[in-house]
Amino acid sequence: MLVLGCDQPALSNEHLSALLDGAGRIRSGCAATLTGGVRGIPAVVPGGWFLEATPTPDAGFRTRLRALPAPDIHLLQAPELAWDIDTPAQLATARAGGLVDP
Repeated sequence: MLVLGCDQPALSNEHLSALLDGAGRIRSGCAATLTGGVRGIPAVVPGGWFLEATPTPDAGFRTRLRALPAPDIHLLQAPELAWDIDTPAQLATARAGGLVDP
């Protein structure tokens, strides 16, 4: 399952394809985006994770992804995805940069 937010204006099809491809080559089937040394979304997790436990609303599968040993997860280096839109000023910046429709 591909898990992503809707507030990362630099997110591209290339990012998503790289995560899906990487997860397909890892035994666990997991991939995460590495920004600032931290694993996060967008991410790919096995569908069974949704059946095993309900993720916490504010953290999702964060704890589980971060607990996987390095050989068991594909990590996509994408520092541009560290920036997201949480404030009106950030939205204005994204619009000015052509990352979000006016």
